[in-house]
Amino acid sequence: MEKDAPNILMVMVDSLRPDHTGFWGRTPSPTPNIDLLASRGAFFANHFCPMPSSSPSRASIFTGKFPHSHGLTVNDIPLPETEVTMPEILQEMGYNTVACPGLDPGLEKGFEEVLPLDGTSALEKTGGAGELIYSTSLITQSTLRWLRSEKTRSPWFLWLDYGSPHEPWKPPQEFASKFDTGYTGPMPSNLHMYEPGMTDHQVAHLQSLYDGEIAFVDDQLGLIFKLLERKSSSAQTLIVVLSDHGVFLGEHGLFKKPPFLLDPLMRSTLVMSWPGVIRKVGRVEALTHICDVMPTMLDLLGAEIPENREGESLVPLLRDPGKAVHEAVFMEFCTYKGTTVRATRTARYKYIHHRRVGDIEWGSDYSPQFVYDKLGFEKDMLFDLRTDPRESRNIAHDDLSALNRMKSYLIDWLIDTGQGTRS
Repeated sequence: MEKDAPNILMVMVDSLRPDHTGFWGRTPSPTPNIDLLASRGAFFANHFCPMPSSSPSRASIFTGKFPHSHGLTVNDIPLPETEVTMPEILQEMGYNTVACPGLDPGLEKGFEEVLPLDGTSALEKTGGAGELIYSTSLITQSTLRWLRSEKTRSPWFLWLDYGSPHEPWKPPQEFASKFDTGYTGPMPSNLHMYEPGMTDHQVAHLQSLYDGEIAFVDDQLGLIFKLLERKSSSAQTLIVVLSDHGVFLGEHGLFKKPPFLLDPLMRSTLVMSWPGVIRKVGRVEALTHICDVMPTMLDLLGAEIPENREGESLVPLLRDPGKAVHEAVFMEFCTYKGTTVRATRTARYKYIHHRRVGDIEWGSDYSPQFVYDKLGFEKDMLFDLRTDPRESRNIAHDDLSALNRMKSYLIDWLIDTGQGTRS
């Protein structure tokens, strides 16, 4: 390992939509600390996840592959042992690899240490949102202790995995009040994935709570960033803030993460900063996706990029934001409770193919089939994002040329990544 190898801080902020950040334009900004990071480096405005599920998306970050390729296709199954992960590669390069908190089976490969969350027995766990608030504070405090420790060895790779702003959205009161809309009326006692009767005031109230959770995480990150500044190590640290997917916040009457591959759910966050190496690029418009993260990190470090990865290095975009590395990006919902969906997106079009839509209820929620029928969705859906950015009008029957072109992108991707076209 070269002496000037950077420390690496990679922060996962679960379900963070980039359009709810200040660097995107949200006002008032819930993210002043991440905004500052973005102003010093680059943020990717058209960055998409491969699948709107936590573990599959994280596995794609670590492997540079799509879920159907790396095999972790639903939550609660392990990443196959045969998959080589970015932490493993960094460990071989001499990095001290650390995670906080622990990761799911298979994703912990390559981490030398998992930071303990002290205070577990001293604080009361309230479950749900209270648990997320509790863990957010503990992750931060554990990280600060580790960074202050004289035993911390550089270069290090530190993976922080915050559970907020995952639903249910109940931030600490001081952060909820920052974005309070003043609404005091009734709210659904059990928010479903489909709530078409929600009023604008109710939706705005939920969004204010979501912004409050983002602000809480950003505030915690500010403590970490300030410590790095005081230790004069921020200039030697490559910092990446990203999310695993987005979330529906009322678009089409949808909430949370039903398996419909529309932009509010599939667009994710990616911010990168490394003073002196990554210049102040600002907003990058080119299409990118989560599988690009691993090859980009290795490219920045001058390391060899695995040939079997399915993402591309974004370093060319950091040098010239006007370039493109993808004509199209791809998305999927691998079979879960009877639902299988694939999609592709270019700068102009989004094509979604619903192979199957399951009629099994998701716990106490609706089934995807119920919502699919209520929304009038169809097996093939095509949207012209130039004229219809909200993905409200299916033109699959009206523009056969565009439909066939998008289908070709999807079929080629499935063949290139070894899956074929049957599923």
